[in-house]
Amino acid sequence: MSLNRYLKLLEQFNNKSLSVKSKKLLVLSNDSNDFIINCSIAHVLVKLGHKVTLFIQNSDQSLKKNFNGFSFQSMFASIIKVIIKNEIYVEYEKEVVGKNANISTKLRKKIYRQTEEDIQRILKNPLYEKNQKNKKLFEKIQKRNLDFAIKFKSFVKKNKFDNYIIDSGSWAEYGVAFSILQELGKTITCYGYKNDKNSIMISKNTPFNDLDIDEAWKKMKNKSIRKSYFTIEKISKKKFYTKDVFLNFHTEDPLNKEKVYKRLFLKKNNYTILILTNLAFDTTVLTKKTNHLFKSHFDWLKKTISFLAQKNNCNIIIRPHPAEKLTNCNMSCERYINNYLDKLGDNFTILPSQTSINTYGLIDIADLGLVYSSDIGWEMVLKNKPVISGGMGAAWGKNIQYDPKSLRDYFNKINFFVKNKNFTLPNLKKTNAVKFMNFYMQEVPKTFPFPLFEYWNNNTFNKAVKIFQSSTISKKYKTTFENLSNPLLRKKGVI
Repeated sequence: MSLNRYLKLLEQFNNKSLSVKSKKLLVLSNDSNDFIINCSIAHVLVKLGHKVTLFIQNSDQSLKKNFNGFSFQSMFASIIKVIIKNEIYVEYEKEVVGKNANISTKLRKKIYRQTEEDIQRILKNPLYEKNQKNKKLFEKIQKRNLDFAIKFKSFVKKNKFDNYIIDSGSWAEYGVAFSILQELGKTITCYGYKNDKNSIMISKNTPFNDLDIDEAWKKMKNKSIRKSYFTIEKISKKKFYTKDVFLNFHTEDPLNKEKVYKRLFLKKNNYTILILTNLAFDTTVLTKKTNHLFKSHFDWLKKTISFLAQKNNCNIIIRPHPAEKLTNCNMSCERYINNYLDKLGDNFTILPSQTSINTYGLIDIADLGLVYSSDIGWEMVLKNKPVISGGMGAAWGKNIQYDPKSLRDYFNKINFFVKNKNFTLPNLKKTNAVKFMNFYMQEVPKTFPFPLFEYWNNNTFNKAVKIFQSSTISKKYKTTFENLSNPLLRKKGVI
């Protein structure tokens, strides 16, 4: 993506205000990967009439690292000048001043926890070795997070804003910022991407990785089912993953049952259990909320496999998340199983994450699904299959999956379904799953014109030109930016 082209786009910005009901907003931008997104958000909010401050953290290091091939100093200086000219306040490259005595013990603990999650993501390994090299990396990240905390907390205490907009609020300085804002009782808006270039999810006063959708779901669950573009048939086909997605999870359509049995050498008369894992270093499995029953995603996987190892009359298929291959995960579920568990019986089938076998074809032959917090759990219910969840994901507590209250309950539920092969899934669970699909795939995602920076193309720039130069903002995007700017004090979770 051309940084020079983006600069020219900013230079053509029409900053004529469309509203007199302005709010004072802070947009935090921590890394060059999302600097352009946050900068673009700030410009649209100015067009809507708001007073916006763009707080840029680590601007020198991260932008220099990611935008090679440019005269960095002159280019970034030029961008800053244009941003300010476009009536956006800029805060960046401020030295840490004062002592860290104003950082509470509780906040220090959160910073330590944040640093643990950061290094797991950076190394793409939830089981990273605590060797000397990684110890130094940990100390470097912890210092960075602490320095930012001192600087950001001081800034927030000295400046008042109506709303604070931060990317996801779950990683690096964003996670630290969320903790500080929460401690100071501020109103926070987090946004995050699913596997979709054209929309974002917006979360109020809760970090996005918590996937807190309870308030929004309460309003939806009692409504009648509307006709939706999304169906389980559509999202299971390879065509769904060839357009407007960041990662192509399925390159083939689902195989029919006979072909799956033959391809995997399965015994048709056996009870078939399908274990569907998450991406091993995804933020949603690292957060404490998700790890409700088990210590971690891998703890769930290990204990589940150990429990099932005694069930010789079951076909047990383990399908690692396809994103593990696509993101070059350094400790994938596949590798974890091979390295940390004893040799499993012939009734176990461990598929590689890069397998061309479509997951939805596996669901068709399965009698029971075991998931941690993945969306594939509620999708499996749409296919009339019972699912037991081990982690507290988005669909937890919605009467869709079977959500155990304890470890004992979890394993008892597995035993129950193995003994009752002809179990019929209650209609209410499937009805709730259909409503959830409509809610989670269509109601919750908000139309958004700016994908992750490496996916910007001519079409993205053309959209941005229209938005930046127009004297109005189309209805298609206006509601999204109003949701981002509105504090919505009483709201919590995804909206």
